[in-house]
Amino acid sequence: MTFGISKDGVQEPGTLKMTAVLPSTSTTRLLRKRCIAYSSGKEKDMDNLSLETTIDIQVYLNVMICTRRFCMKKYTIKEASEMLILPKATLRYYDQLELVVPQRANNGYRYYTEQDIRHLQYTEVMKISGFTLMEIKQVLDFKRERNIKNFPLLLQIMIDKKADLLKKIELYHSMVGFIDQASELMKNKKSPSDMAKIDKLISDVYRTMTGGNNDE
Repeated sequence: MTFGISKDGVQEPGTLKMTAVLPSTSTTRLLRKRCIAYSSGKEKDMDNLSLETTIDIQVYLNVMICTRRFCMKKYTIKEASEMLILPKATLRYYDQLELVVPQRANNGYRYYTEQDIRHLQYTEVMKISGFTLMEIKQVLDFKRERNIKNFPLLLQIMIDKKADLLKKIELYHSMVGFIDQASELMKNKKSPSDMAKIDKLISDVYRTMTGGNNDE
């Protein structure tokens, strides 16, 4: 049996073959209504699916919901902190900013899912890449909600960050070149002419760092 479920349940169409213990008649009617709501959202189509089909779909949905929401591995804030090598205060701060919001148990303790851990990894990588926390939040909100209205803005942010990173790469290459050449000159005993070459190298690196707008 092949079927497709809308945004609230399964992400993509798939093939399902499962067996299940049949519920009571009243429960079956309820399941039938819920399955139709998932599959089409049209009450007038309520009799279009067979009883076996609707039960199979509901069993599948229940398994998916259990797997994704309740049976997934969860981590305490201490475990998440150790996994990511991040202070617990940082995780609390991200929660306060609604950047990565973990689930809360009845006792108020935070519990992080695998997806939360992944989003925290996104956050740290993007911070190193020069993204602000607000920009990171926009990216994560887009990823979670798939709101295409923000796509042009996010695309421009990505383009700008790439340009900034390319400039940094050029600067780092210049700095590595300076260190290599200066080290070689120093090995050969420093002479006035060698020191002048080192001065020139550092001036070249500075011009790269400032965009070549400086005159000697």
